[in-house]
Amino acid sequence: MPLTYFKFLTIALMSVMVLACAGKNARPVSSVSVPSKAIERPVFTPEVLAEYKASVEALKAGNIEIAKRRFSSLVKIYPLMAGAEVNLGIIADLQQDKTAASAHFERALKTNPSNLDALIYSASYQQEAGLFTAAEQHLLKAEQVAPNSDIVQYNLGVLYELYLQEYERAIEHYQRYVELSNNDDAEKVKRWIKLLERK
Repeated sequence: MPLTYFKFLTIALMSVMVLACAGKNARPVSSVSVPSKAIERPVFTPEVLAEYKASVEALKAGNIEIAKRRFSSLVKIYPLMAGAEVNLGIIADLQQDKTAASAHFERALKTNPSNLDALIYSASYQQEAGLFTAAEQHLLKAEQVAPNSDIVQYNLGVLYELYLQEYERAIEHYQRYVELSNNDDAEKVKRWIKLLERK
């Protein structure tokens, strides 16, 4: 399946304004596994957050090189700012530099293993590379971080249907997607469910 079938957070550029850097739709739950050594979350000043927001706005406006410079500067000064790494990954992805994009997403996950955008983007790269078990692990972690994310449910459904051939699990995630989604493609996903139920 082409990468175009992989759904990404529509608010990916703004996902890291919160200190936990987990994404707008993230709902932390007690069952989320954490490293044995807890990661200390940085506290950013209002000025730093304002610079981050301005960088996001530059990217949203299509000023890619300006946004890239600003996010790069933020990462140099604040290496624990996972959000800046995610946005550098998004920029590299837009510029078709898959190696750099993947590296940025992985660095974001080292800083914050629960970063929802980084988990989803990393899973897409792993899926594209044929690393389906790794993609599954990232998406299942994303589901722990954001159990009510329709995008995570959709991507799990696609992974289980097309790549792992686990149709019951695909149906389960597609049904969850339909429950959560307000998107126009929900009817299409309902048809996929019916086709899978016949297998």
